[in-house]
Amino acid sequence: FGVAAERIAGVNRYDTAVFLAQATVDAQEEEGGEIENVFLASGTDFPDALTAGAAAAENNGVVLLTRGDEGLTLNTYQAILGLTGDVPGQVSTAAIGGPAADAAEMGWEGNPVETDIDVVGDDRYETAVAVADEFFEDPDNLVVASGENFPDAVVGGAYAANVDGALLLTRQASLTNATGDYIGSGLLNEVANVFVFGGPDSISRNVSEQIGDLEWDY
Repeated sequence: FGVAAERIAGVNRYDTAVFLAQATVDAQEEEGGEIENVFLASGTDFPDALTAGAAAAENNGVVLLTRGDEGLTLNTYQAILGLTGDVPGQVSTAAIGGPAADAAEMGWEGNPVETDIDVVGDDRYETAVAVADEFFEDPDNLVVASGENFPDAVVGGAYAANVDGALLLTRQASLTNATGDYIGSGLLNEVANVFVFGGPDSISRNVSEQIGDLEWDY
């Protein structure tokens, strides 16, 4: 159909993230902009990377993947140094979740990466809330997706990035306390919509009902 497809791929997920980050930098430079934030997230599990992706889209950022207590790959380490540059404060580095914070401290072969902020909750749900609270001052929308399985959250995260929204996570059976508290803590008067992604096997109808039962004030 006359559409040219470009493949961005590395030998593994970590290199692919580096190549995607560089492609984002190049696209920003073509438009006269620049990257302002580097988000580090675990590449061994999905939740923190998805919430980081929505935050990166909102804050002119890119996401690089880490290996938890195994630290960083050489390419990731070099990409962080290249993106953050020599001018302090020009590009901020945020570790999203405990595994990413541990990886930054481990670094590559004992060479750590200094982060400007570590956003770490007691679990993936609290981390997602902490990311929303830190990087979304006045979200227009909120997106709620499963924190137990990733497909719907992948789509939900991309959707959130396009509607000025934060990605929040929940369990399938019921709304997690951290997520419910965040939605109900004054945001109900400010956000236009709360989107729930996924069918009942991913997120039960009970979750939607619990969101609807929060104290909405129109």
